[in-house]
Amino acid sequence: MPLLLYFVAIGCQSLDSIVVVDEINTTAADFTVNPVSGAAPLNVTLLNTSQNATHFEWFTSTNSGTVSTGAIPPSFFTTSNDYIIELVAWQLDPACADTTFKTVFVYDSLMVQIPNVFTPNGDGTNDFFTVLSNLPLHCEVVILNRWGSVVFETEKNISDGTTNLWNGSTYQNTVNAGVYFYQLRFDASEDTPLGMNVDLPLERSGFVDVRP
Repeated sequence: MPLLLYFVAIGCQSLDSIVVVDEINTTAADFTVNPVSGAAPLNVTLLNTSQNATHFEWFTSTNSGTVSTGAIPPSFFTTSNDYIIELVAWQLDPACADTTFKTVFVYDSLMVQIPNVFTPNGDGTNDFFTVLSNLPLHCEVVILNRWGSVVFETEKNISDGTTNLWNGSTYQNTVNAGVYFYQLRFDASEDTPLGMNVDLPLERSGFVDVRP
């Protein structure tokens, strides 16, 4: 180390103090989650990608204390919820720790509900043949009469919740009252969450009673 000398006004000479400071590497806490969403029960893999850290603590929003100290904790979610995973990482002093968060979205398995009757009379109540889904999907619809002729067909992306599929008309005219056969095919859309534990495409068929 070089010596630093300084002189005061009266000519006295003094050796300056030398302080050696260890190099500080800034800790950056980070980790990946795979998958980030899926249907319960969901097994999630965590990969610790933190930099310049030797000590770790993991927490989740459903636990009051530390899930794991050091090792990556197992992450298996059995119920639907939005789970926040927290990682605290540091190298020498926990007072200089860095913290990061990730959210895992766990939902129920795919469920669709299809009515067996509707009344397309324009009174504002039950005017459509609908589908109720708990996930956004792509849906293909085919409606046939009792002789097997197609009276209506379409395909569209549906959101979670209730979506109108058919207003009871074939092109320009309302169909006659009676029983009609439907064929529905559900597949993933660009909005469908990843990691679902259900096989797609999913097909459903049955009869719907069209009443005046």
